[in-house]
Amino acid sequence: MMFTDYPSRDLLGPRAFPVAVAGKTGTGQTPRGADYTHSWFMGYGPIDDPEIVITLLIEYGGSSSRVAVPVARDFFAGYWGVVDGVRVDGGAAEARASEAVTAQVLEVVASRAVAR
Repeated sequence: MMFTDYPSRDLLGPRAFPVAVAGKTGTGQTPRGADYTHSWFMGYGPIDDPEIVITLLIEYGGSSSRVAVPVARDFFAGYWGVVDGVRVDGGAAEARASEAVTAQVLEVVASRAVAR
């Protein structure tokens, strides 16, 4: 279940992200109509020896590839120490449970959520 479909492959695919991750996106319908869909993503990585799983649901976020996948990418990047597509910490991932990474992820989620 690697990212091979556009546009997710451009965010977490093998040419865009240094860790092989797998995931599935989705858009949840709501009674409010097509302009008010929920954005979700579930994924894990690395594919060969998984060490982290993420599940995101962003209420009224809209397109998953435009909202949930970028948030997941940012979370994975913080976890593995990826900056500009390169692992800068040699794979040590010291930030796994740090409060700073958690705060950054929450900030990204808040900034990408679509207020409706």
